[in-house]
Amino acid sequence: MSNSDRVVLALGGAGTVGSGIVKALLDKGFKVAVISRDSSRLERLQTFVSPNTKENLITVVGNVEADGGWLTPKQWVKEFHPPWALAHK
Repeated sequence: MSNSDRVVLALGGAGTVGSGIVKALLDKGFKVAVISRDSSRLERLQTFVSPNTKENLITVVGNVEADGGWLTPKQWVKEFHPPWALAHK
């Protein structure tokens, strides 16, 4: 399986250290999903990553610490359905 066939869920990916990891994963061809409570951090992340990799980044405002604050993969695909996620059932 190639990197472009893999999806990485990066919790903390909008933080100082996490954003560098997300950028490196995207640069290596992975698709990356990032969940953060802070929409401004997600906006900064989108400006930080390389323009040619943005299509492989999905950002979601949410809180994985709260009960019901995260979605099951099936719910996530139904709600956000990025084109590349539909291929991963």
